[in-house]
Amino acid sequence: MKNNFPVKIILVFILLFSALIKTEAETKTFVFSEFYPYEYMDKDKAKGINIYLITQVCKQMGISPVFYELPWKRALRNVQTGDADAVFSLFKTDERENIFIFQKPA
Repeated sequence: MKNNFPVKIILVFILLFSALIKTEAETKTFVFSEFYPYEYMDKDKAKGINIYLITQVCKQMGISPVFYELPWKRALRNVQTGDADAVFSLFKTDERENIFIFQKPA
């Protein structure tokens, strides 16, 4: 009878690795600057209308959102460099349209 132990070990590592990748893909980082009442910090917790809406949409999509409040220029730079996935409450300008992706209304 063949010893299948090495094959089983490799399969376990593949399953663990794929689970780690899936978990990482389901978390998205959102950055913002305080813009009361839409997004603000309250006792180290992000709150506001936009925070609530983004959280609800992410929940329906199976995404776990993480919010960070940053100075505005740093928030924009973090999205440009890939350190964050999205910034919100961003007005559309010609300059920003060349850098960021703006969703069109459905």
